[in-house]
Amino acid sequence: MTSMNKFSDNFLNSLAEQYNSTAQIVEDNFVLVHIYFSAMIRSDTIEKAAYNWLALLSDVGGAFGLALGATILTIFELIDGLVIILIRYCDNFKRKGKVEIVHHH
Repeated sequence: MTSMNKFSDNFLNSLAEQYNSTAQIVEDNFVLVHIYFSAMIRSDTIEKAAYNWLALLSDVGGAFGLALGATILTIFELIDGLVIILIRYCDNFKRKGKVEIVHHH
């Protein structure tokens, strides 16, 4: 295989010295590769957690608080409804149980 690009003499001698070889062996066994980029734009991708532990705990706590609040509200509404039914029942019982005494002169 023959390379189209020749090494400069300084670079060839420097490589030969570095690898303890001759300039001819370096020229026959090394190749110079030019790499060109189509664009000099670099794109970095950074992954970041969208939902951290604090946000998770806050949301779970908020949901529990909402459910607990709704449950307590429902319990008070049931008690309120039962009290109203009991009051009406007692009121009706008092009215039906009353005996009217009529005095005739």
